[in-house]
Amino acid sequence: MELESALEKLIDSSGVFQTTTVIRPLSQICQTLATTNESQDGLDIVLDFVEESFSRFMKNPHSCADEAMLLDQDSMRNDSFSLVLVALAKQWLYAIKKEQNLKRIELVTKCLFDFILRLVQIGESAKALLALVGYLQDNATDAARGGLYELKNVIFGWLPERSDRLPGTQ
Repeated sequence: MELESALEKLIDSSGVFQTTTVIRPLSQICQTLATTNESQDGLDIVLDFVEESFSRFMKNPHSCADEAMLLDQDSMRNDSFSLVLVALAKQWLYAIKKEQNLKRIELVTKCLFDFILRLVQIGESAKALLALVGYLQDNATDAARGGLYELKNVIFGWLPERSDRLPGTQ
């Protein structure tokens, strides 16, 4: 918890994560990484991906903000979308097209999808996240589109107007 607080102070002013939800996105990426840590060598692979994504974001945050604005202007105006997701998405698209190691692709994909779903669950803008997944679908390889379709359906299940699909309400 101390590490999470230190990291939050470090990146709070950078605009990496949205700040409108009670549960912070940083805690969700930490939980996603903790889950990934359970697989052998998985954490190193995913950390390389996350590090590269954050590095690209920090080099050009305005570009990520511009692209996020194209996804959903309302979420950008009310700060309910984490800008780093644009960098994560672009890095993932690069990885699935260039990476030859299927284990690496599988681990990075699972991590990204888990993180996106966690963000929906804590109240990050579902509209912006659906637009992001749509962007990924439009630019992904054919092999990756099926997983994105499933992710989109799971996100739809978490929307307030679809609360009849939440676990425990059936």
